[in-house]
Amino acid sequence: MSWREPTIRDLAAKLSQVELDRFRQYPDYKTASDPGQDILELVAETVRGFCRSNKQVKMCPKAGTIPEGLMTFAMDFAVYDVLKRINVNVNDARKAAWEKANEVFQMVAEGKFIPESYEDGKDDDTSSNKAMPGFCSPRRKRLNNWI
Repeated sequence: MSWREPTIRDLAAKLSQVELDRFRQYPDYKTASDPGQDILELVAETVRGFCRSNKQVKMCPKAGTIPEGLMTFAMDFAVYDVLKRINVNVNDARKAAWEKANEVFQMVAEGKFIPESYEDGKDDDTSSNKAMPGFCSPRRKRLNNWI
């Protein structure tokens, strides 16, 4: 896995189109070029802050990039922020996902969870598939058993 910048596509994969459109039309963001991008930059810096606290993680020097293995958690964190900003009632599943993301980020900061470190020259999707220490969700394990 590699490090990369979160994209609007990553965010849109977690939000419905109605939610995304509503967010973009929210009065506080009508003057912004893309409020979703602002959220993604904020979330990326938040995740990088947790990673920076873990001295076992080699950071990617490119600002705004995060480990691919934390992308799902970062997007759960971002979705919660988006929905709270537009005063949408956050359902239990999304709140639980946000809480899990916070838990994982705290584990990263404490060194209890180690996401993939940056590999020089490997900050794109061409990095090797060798195993890295970190979290593997039960769903991912099931998928790996099929491969």
